[in-house]
Amino acid sequence: MNIYRRFLLYLLSAGLLSFLALSAVFLWSLYDANQKAVQNGRDMGTAVETTIAGMDAYFAKQQLLLFAQGKAQIMDSELRTFGTDTQHIAMEMERLLSAAGQYRPRELKRAGTQPVMPGEACIYYSPEIRSPEAEDALRGEIGIASGIADVLENTAKFYAAAGGEGWFAVASEKGYYITVNISPRYREYVEFSPEFLAGYVPKNAPWYRDAAGTGKLAISDVFVDKNRGLPFLSISVPYRDGEGFAGVATISLSVQSMYEIIVNSTRGGSGISFAVNGKGDVMLSSLSGRQASPQDREAMLAAAARSVLSSKSQAVKTSLNGENYYLASVPLPSVGWKFVTMVKEAQTASAAREARSRVEAQKEAFASAMDAFFRDKLWEMALLLPVILAILALLSRMEAKRFSRPVLALTDGVKTIAEGNLDHRLEIRTGDEIEAFSDSVNRMTADLKEYMAAVSAAAAEKQSIATELSLAQEIQEGLLPRVFPQASDSNRFELFATMEAAKIVGGDFYDFYLLDEQHLAVTIADVSDKGIPAALFMMCSKTILKNIALTGVGAMGYDAVMNLANRQLCEDNDEMMFVTVFFGVLDLETGELAYVNAGHNPPLLCHGGEFTYLRMEQKSSMLGVVEDEIYLEHRLTLAPGDMLFLYTDGVTEAMDAQGKQYSERRLCETLNACKEKNVKEILACVREDMAAHVGEAEQSDDITMLGVRFLGV
Repeated sequence: MNIYRRFLLYLLSAGLLSFLALSAVFLWSLYDANQKAVQNGRDMGTAVETTIAGMDAYFAKQQLLLFAQGKAQIMDSELRTFGTDTQHIAMEMERLLSAAGQYRPRELKRAGTQPVMPGEACIYYSPEIRSPEAEDALRGEIGIASGIADVLENTAKFYAAAGGEGWFAVASEKGYYITVNISPRYREYVEFSPEFLAGYVPKNAPWYRDAAGTGKLAISDVFVDKNRGLPFLSISVPYRDGEGFAGVATISLSVQSMYEIIVNSTRGGSGISFAVNGKGDVMLSSLSGRQASPQDREAMLAAAARSVLSSKSQAVKTSLNGENYYLASVPLPSVGWKFVTMVKEAQTASAAREARSRVEAQKEAFASAMDAFFRDKLWEMALLLPVILAILALLSRMEAKRFSRPVLALTDGVKTIAEGNLDHRLEIRTGDEIEAFSDSVNRMTADLKEYMAAVSAAAAEKQSIATELSLAQEIQEGLLPRVFPQASDSNRFELFATMEAAKIVGGDFYDFYLLDEQHLAVTIADVSDKGIPAALFMMCSKTILKNIALTGVGAMGYDAVMNLANRQLCEDNDEMMFVTVFFGVLDLETGELAYVNAGHNPPLLCHGGEFTYLRMEQKSSMLGVVEDEIYLEHRLTLAPGDMLFLYTDGVTEAMDAQGKQYSERRLCETLNACKEKNVKEILACVREDMAAHVGEAEQSDDITMLGVRFLGV
């Protein structure tokens, strides 16, 4: 029998023993508890029967009150959610207005002039700002404020999914109104009535005046929307800009859809639920879909509301329309309302009678079943337990001795080896896995001796390789220009560049040099690999590009420089390596920039005080791929103070620990944030922001940046 089977037998024996022992204790304890539970159940059943007989009314009130409390908690939570969502819209609007320079303007469809789909944001202009002069004056603010459309549309999606009908909007004190409409009835487009489009003024709406007047969250009374002809409720929150009160954000839902979202009918078809405000007005009601006439419904609910408001108790009994009802009311703190639920007395009485009958039957059935079950099981376990205990004890003791003897010997031998005696050998002969393990330890000890000798030799070789790599790094760094022109009266440009390799040596490079006294050449490139192969290809590419540029080939067009360099790099390129290159020549007198892009990242140009990406109308392939590839030259003119920012994909694709990239968008935002600094400080600013994004994550690619600012003559 091998060691696995021996150990398995031991575990099975010990486990079975433990199981049976615990089962016996458990069953005995459970039997004792059962006897007490049965007796307590009989006593409790008798007490319940006696109590129920004289407490039907109290029982009904308390049950109804518990039900109302649960419903009220859900309803109040939903109403708070409406308020929280409205506050979120207001906060987002304040954020947009307070940081307008950080966002791009957005244009929305105009209500009444363009088809608007349900769930789509549109803008409406009040009559007082419909003149061209008024709209032009507000165009900048409205473009920024229109960024709230995403928040409104996303919020509307959740309410539309729940069957909501209404609108989500922000209304400015200056007269513009951004809204998203939803309704189950809409098929294709949102409809705006002619009356609405002709003269609707959001500032005059009750929901706007309530929030503007109180300066905080406000919930309106029920009102009829002129555009839809349905009763609505609005939750509104004011928002502010740097000058103070700026407008109101609102979520307005039809009374019917609001009720369907937050309240369910109580106790089947006979229960009624509704909400009343502090004035006794019914705000929401489950009777909206009933067959009773509107007058009968209103009269019944008004009478119930008066009963609740006039009573000091949360649960009352009252008579409505000739029938007795139990009413329970619970406050809704979020809006200052009360939630009321009511049920007929006859229904609760039948429930009490049925409860007494069920208690009686269940009490006796439970006692009989539990007695029979535990009596049988206890006898069976009591008879088998002594025999099983004796057998398991004997087997476990014998097997433990056999198993432990070779294991202890193995432990002692391994301990000796661990203390450093690699010449010690284990002599264990059991014919199972323990013997095989001891032989493996002996082989491992011999291999370890050989490995230690090999490690010593490898350490010396590794030191030699490290020395060579360090020398390669120094050579590569020496090939890159390190003296950078700074802004001064004598210089017509300012330039700075950095390169950080992901490994000791990298495949990125930058270069700059004067072709003559008037023309400055700048280059940035990224080789397709990393390490030593990339470094060699990088040096070759840099040398070829510079030599061709300095020979004067550029007189025929700088695309000729790139075409010739590509053909030379394609020759004998058996490793199929390639390099992306941006090559540009700046006329230091006129500011004209001629450039050719061979598959490289688009640079950013600061022109007119703002960094934007230079559009590449045609992006050619990398150098070293297609020998007869044709590269095109492009030209643009820089004004004094304009700056060109070049980089490799190690900048935009730098990842944090979760794999999120730095991105082109964040690079552009960072450059604009520090655009007033000099070129060296701008590059340092970008690198600092990259470090904040990456955190502790390892650098995955070479990072190279070059900035050049044209200063003029």
